[in-house]
This record gives sequence, structure tokens and C-alpha cells, in this order.
Amino acid sequence: MTYYYNGFPQSEHDEKLNLINVDQLEEDAKRVIPEGAYYYIASGAENEWTWRNNTAAFNHYQIVPRALTDMEDPQLDTEFMGIKLKTPVMIAPIACHGIAHKDAEVATQKGAAAAGALFSSSTYANKSVEDIAAAAPDAPRFFQLYLSKDWNFNKMVFDAVKKAGYKAIMLTVDALVSGYREANLRTQFTYPVPLDFFNRYLGAKGEGQSVAQMYAASAQKIGPKDVARIKEESRPSYLY
Repeated sequence: MTYYYNGFPQSEHDEKLNLINVDQLEEDAKRVIPEGAYYYIASGAENEWTWRNNTAAFNHYQIVPRALTDMEDPQLDTEFMGIKLKTPVMIAPIACHGIAHKDAEVATQKGAAAAGALFSSSTYANKSVEDIAAAAPDAPRFFQLYLSKDWNFNKMVFDAVKKAGYKAIMLTVDALVSGYREANLRTQFTYPVPLDFFNRYLGAKGEGQSVAQMYAASAQKIGPKDVARIKEESRPSYLY
């Protein structure tokens, strides 16, 4: 089934996937996600030189097999920053999951919890941090912060994230302006589904903005004093 939000088709389809690899998942997604939305997820900036080189660099990492370990039942369980995980995987904080499915980040959080992975939610998420947390109350989750020029906005975000029980805040410092995303320009992509924090703060003005407009609201000048202020204002009251 398909649900339409202001004319944008959001899938409500839910089924168990039988996938051989991630490349197959990407190809399957391309057939069902609207073009502009698909390329928002699946494209990089300009001619995608950095994206290709990052992928190549990652593929150079090798998993070295160990023999004679006297281990009968190897597991993927691990621990990260004191958090026990069933698998050494973290879901990256991608914005606007609602362009892929109506349940957006709520569905992604449920999937991550079922797999025992760590979920991270974006400042540009469609669903609220409260709804995401309620989807898997016992699962750990992080929050990715695009620091705003407006510290009243930042405080609203910190208060909500703390109350929702997120374990950590990850500050983005290497994407302070929007990349020249040619695929988004070609498809004239704007966020078709409301981004929760922006609608909370701006009301209807939080909808229909371009990627560049959203980045323009973020701080382009971040230094050690900002990090200290983030740490102070986001710290739960029970930590000193």
C-alpha cells in the first residue's frame, strides 16, 4: 500500500526481505522509492569522487582470520562505550527516513533493535526522538547533532534528547555546508516529509526546504568553546 503526504508517495509495505547482499537491496529500493528521494539517499556530492574513494578505502580493511583459538561457538557480541551489542554495527544517522517508508525512523529503530545493532538518529529525522525511543525502549541509541546558529533551537533539541533517554550526542563537524549534490539539483529535491525538530520550532515553515536551506540554518563556525557549551547544556542533571 502507499500513503500520500501532500502528494508525496510514502510506502507502507512491510515484508521480510530475502537478500543476498546490500547491492541487491539498493537495486530493489531504486524500483520503489521516488527518483528524487532515492538519489537523496544514494548519491554523493558533485561527481562522487570522494564517495568512490571512501568506499575503496573502506574495502582495503581486512578481517584477519584466527586459527587454533579453541573457541567452539564464536559470536558477534561486542561492547561499545559500555553498551552491549549483539552485532558490531551502528546505523548511520541518515536524515528523512520517511522518504523510504511511512514509519520512517521508528521502523529503522525497530529493525536495529531486533538485530542488536546501535541506532543513531539525525537532527533531520522525520519522527520525534520520543516516538523513536518508544519503538524500542530497551535498545541503546545515539543522537547526531547538526549544531544550529540558534541556541534556542539547540536547547530544545538537547532537552528532548535527554528526556528521551539517548545515550550520547554525536556532533557533526565535517559537513558544515551542503555539498554540491548534482542528483538533488537535477530532481529539484526538497524534503517532502516534515522534519520533526524543525516543525516543532518553525511550524509549517519547517516543510519543503532544500538540502542547502537546511544546512544554511546550521552553524558554519564551530570551535572548542561550542563543544564545551554543547557538553554543558546537553549533560543530564544527574551527571556532574
